[in-house]
Amino acid sequence: MYNHFKIWRFVLKINAKNDIFVVGDVHGCFETLKALVKKLPNDSTVVFTGDLIDRGPKSKEVVQYIIDNGFYSVQGNHEREFCFLDAENNGTPVIRDYMYGDWGIVETMKSYLKNFDKKIYRRHIDFLSNLPLFIEIEDLVVSHSLIHHIWKGSDEGLYTEKDIDRLLYSHLINRSGNIKYSGTVFNNGFFNIFGHTYFPEVFFTKEYACVDTGVVFGGKLTALSFPDFKIVEQPYVD
Repeated sequence: MYNHFKIWRFVLKINAKNDIFVVGDVHGCFETLKALVKKLPNDSTVVFTGDLIDRGPKSKEVVQYIIDNGFYSVQGNHEREFCFLDAENNGTPVIRDYMYGDWGIVETMKSYLKNFDKKIYRRHIDFLSNLPLFIEIEDLVVSHSLIHHIWKGSDEGLYTEKDIDRLLYSHLINRSGNIKYSGTVFNNGFFNIFGHTYFPEVFFTKEYACVDTGVVFGGKLTALSFPDFKIVEQPYVD
């Protein structure tokens, strides 16, 4: 989709010595995020599935909170689009007529324009533009959407631009309302946790779980532990 320049880090590999919790799409719901994190063990390795921003009221605060706490996150399609808009707007948050709609970018721009601080804004853009497309933690891979169907290994050179777009933009539910790849066995040798497509509850198969539970739409924010699959939830409070 985009070929004029690249905004992402391909993969981040980390070693987790403590409990791993993967949190679904936050979408600017800062108060809900803080309430959820309070429910997690203090020494947890916390990883987010991307889409930290947009739609909710406090995207700036969410990003700063992730940075301050040393949490991990992959890049989602909303971070990618935000970084492209920053480049198109010459490094300044600007609200334009075409931004209105269900994408939610106007809410993000408003969060940065309120008491605007250029240093914070630039720091956040740098942070978001360098988020990895997926994170490997031994036999767990965290991504924004399902990665099994495009998986070719950890070498960036194996992937096409179309693969990257599918990883960031492809939903798990098709236009007919059915689950894609239902019954497919991937046998890639890892468990995949991701977000992007929201469900009322965590959606499980033997090879993956989708943890986006629609917090910004009045649902809840969910963290899923690995490898024991403990679910921690926080209803929307923003």
